[in-house]
Amino acid sequence: MMSHTAMWERFGATISLHPNLTLAAYLGHQASQLALQTDSLPFPTIADFHADSAFDPNPHELDLPEHFLDTSLFVHSLAVWGPDVLIRSALACARFQIEHQTTCRSDLVALRDAALLAVQGFIHSPTDENRKTVTQASKRCNEIYAAHEDDPDSPDARTVWSHLGASWWAAETALQDYKLEEYDGPEPREGSSTWCRRNAVWPINAAHAAAEWTPHDDVRAVIRTSLLDWFVIEQE
Repeated sequence: MMSHTAMWERFGATISLHPNLTLAAYLGHQASQLALQTDSLPFPTIADFHADSAFDPNPHELDLPEHFLDTSLFVHSLAVWGPDVLIRSALACARFQIEHQTTCRSDLVALRDAALLAVQGFIHSPTDENRKTVTQASKRCNEIYAAHEDDPDSPDARTVWSHLGASWWAAETALQDYKLEEYDGPEPREGSSTWCRRNAVWPINAAHAAAEWTPHDDVRAVIRTSLLDWFVIEQE
């Protein structure tokens, strides 16, 4: 059975007790950082995730751009704060893509927008009915792509993949099971390297999809801003 990540061994106790505060501190919220420091409570930085091999964004040492890897690592790191944060990060990417997407194939626009709205409704009210709406949107996205999946490098396949993009991946993020499997190791799930890596795939895809239309730095910034805005609302 796998043990917890080095990140969780160091910071898991504080994250478990103060999930919102540690997330805000990680994202750069100075008041949250000060509150934790005043109580001598540790919180992670991106450097700490860099130092933990469980969060290595390029374990196979592929020739990938640094900004691509930075985005992968950042989104992967958010898994430590659980499903809600991953879904919200993917949703932020979907919104950002639509704001900056300069073109979208006409027959994909309604589906792209419907997927975003479905996830938005689900994150605000995670009812069975709203989950069903997300499932239907995801199914339609997958059905459109299925016609091209045997030739994923074809122009049509690449168009469907990138134009539906982050909205599609946000739907997939929302629909993940998030259950801790036996092979993941002991609870909590956020301490498991396999659970974090597995459930970060779709939101990472969402971030990369948004970054096809705007710089990676801007995508990471909008995820931070969106999550911090949510944190502020949660504190009110």
